[in-house]
Amino acid sequence: MQPVFYENTSEILGVFPIRDSDDKLLLPKYPEKLYQVDGKQVGKIHILFINSSDETVISEVPFRQGLKILSSKIVKETDIEIVIHPLIK
Repeated sequence: MQPVFYENTSEILGVFPIRDSDDKLLLPKYPEKLYQVDGKQVGKIHILFINSSDETVISEVPFRQGLKILSSKIVKETDIEIVIHPLIK
């Protein structure tokens, strides 16, 4: 899964939009080290939880906090990535 990037005058924000679905999710373990935009380090990484039926935002949280929320769904974790069970609709 790739993040979407937004830039304001002072920093770049990376957002992983996560929807309830029948598919497993694959997230990088350390996205803050992985992504740059135009040579600039991404300042903040968030997870955006979205209800897929009506596309409403359920919650937006910093990446590490989002992983804690998803911890019971983690299937596998390696040095570079995290596999998460489907978030069933």
